[in-house]
Amino acid sequence: MSMRVLIADEHVTFREFLKSFLSRTPEFQVAGEASDGLEAVELIARLKPDLVLMDIEMPRMDGLEAARLIKAHNDGTSVILLSAVADEAHRQAAGRSGADAFLPKNARMGHAFGKVVARSRKGRNAVRESQVA
Repeated sequence: MSMRVLIADEHVTFREFLKSFLSRTPEFQVAGEASDGLEAVELIARLKPDLVLMDIEMPRMDGLEAARLIKAHNDGTSVILLSAVADEAHRQAAGRSGADAFLPKNARMGHAFGKVVARSRKGRNAVRESQVA
């Protein structure tokens, strides 16, 4: 069974990159896309994805606030926060938001998502236990 993914990033090009990347892996199915945190929160209620890949820096509602809302109201949804800035402050802010993991945008995506897939194949919480970044 594939993991349903919602991608939330204000940059269309990055969303397209993630969609293309995930489409090559049968374990992932892109369920939807959002261009900001508010849209992501609204779509999650309707689409019920297993995983949200969300940028921290977005208009209307940033990824940190959206992650707090998602984790408070959606038990089964894992959140991986992404950022072009890979410093300790962003990593700690992601942790405080309740996100399951933080992944710098310059990370080796194949390696990181490989860990998520491996955990899901073993029937474990694919994100929380892998700590992809």
